Amino acid sequence: MAPECVVERRFSEKSDVWSFGVFVWELATRGQVPWGDVDLGPLTRMLKSGRRLELPSHCPALFARIAARCQVLSPSERPTFAELASLCSEPQTTTWAFSREANPIQDETAL
Repeated sequence: MAPECVVERRFSEKSDVWSFGVFVWELATRGQVPWGDVDLGPLTRMLKSGRRLELPSHCPALFARIAARCQVLSPSERPTFAELASLCSEPQTTTWAFSREANPIQDETAL
């Protein structure tokens, strides 16, 4: 959830853009829980101080660019969904394959 949603209960397209950046992170990490071990109070302080979700080093540059642009603290500086769509439609010069290693939380056979 975007910081302004937590602190001010203010929701907008820009808070949805923040959430899209988190979704990209979830894709890159194969479904890990974002900030899963951090309580809301400390998380809000961490986000205000500039801390963001870290993407795995093997993820594509496009994912990193999208996540970084979506998780800007100031909502007015985040891209619109139209800008994100344009960014995603640019030709990519690299390919990326998910690791075969399953996230144990999401591995249904582990239940």
